[in-house]
Amino acid sequence: MLRRLLELFFVSFTGFIIFVIIKVNSGQGVPWIGGIRNLPHFDKAGHLILMGGLSFLAVLAIVPRMKSPPKKATIRVVSILILIIAIEEISQSFIPSRTFSLADFLFDIVGITLCGWLAYRLALIFSKTR
Repeated sequence: MLRRLLELFFVSFTGFIIFVIIKVNSGQGVPWIGGIRNLPHFDKAGHLILMGGLSFLAVLAIVPRMKSPPKKATIRVVSILILIIAIEEISQSFIPSRTFSLADFLFDIVGITLCGWLAYRLALIFSKTR
């Protein structure tokens, strides 16, 4: 039951991120962000939190389904996420309303790596208590 719930959260969060990317790429932005967009470093924190959350949920939802040992499976999931996000960030160079940002990408990598590792450690702790 918990596994299915984690998978649902992962798919839903992935859909949310895709929705946000489409809105921002089209130049519409995301209106519900409102005034918090003006906070210092909001953009970088957003990258870290969104990609970190995606990584956390991906590791918890996907790694248990993989046949590889958990550590190796986690590295694969995190690596694939970094590759996908690299492609997305590079693609912004070709969208008139967007710009490529190495800093955004670095915050994506930090979020993905840190939260992927946290999910891996959390999964290990729960697997030992069963």
